[in-house]
Amino acid sequence: MSTTPPDANPPAPVRAVASRQGSLRSVLLLVVAAGTLLVFIVGVGDFRRKHNALAQMEWHCGTYVSRMGDTGTLPLNLEPDIADVRKARMIKLHWISREEARALRSQPEPVIAAYTVPIPCVLTAKGRAVAYFDNGAFRVEWVGPDEFNRRLAKQRDMIDERTHAP
Repeated sequence: MSTTPPDANPPAPVRAVASRQGSLRSVLLLVVAAGTLLVFIVGVGDFRRKHNALAQMEWHCGTYVSRMGDTGTLPLNLEPDIADVRKARMIKLHWISREEARALRSQPEPVIAAYTVPIPCVLTAKGRAVAYFDNGAFRVEWVGPDEFNRRLAKQRDMIDERTHAP
């Protein structure tokens, strides 16, 4: 005589279904965890690219301030003076020329003094680090592509007006 109840061991087909459901649950959990980890890694990469571009532009602004002196006017030479070894590790930078800086010196609006190449981002808005000269000081801002193109076109129009004026 057996002391175990008759329903203690379920039949084999019921165990197979429960095992299959447990496997599906495990696979689904693994996929969700991997997806979450991937989004986190990509998000951190976006944050670091943006942060590094802004930090580099802040560093450049520090060198620009040293060229400005006590006058509080836009320096004419904004070309970075960087060793070739360090330049290879930096984000490519564009700056206004001496002639453009001369034309924009008395400009009451913020002047785009320098900017990085576009920084690609996956999860956040792509853009670039931009150094503005405004009221005798430099400031750095992250600017999206449409806004940057609009501001740069406006600045180029002002330069054209001032350099081609009689």
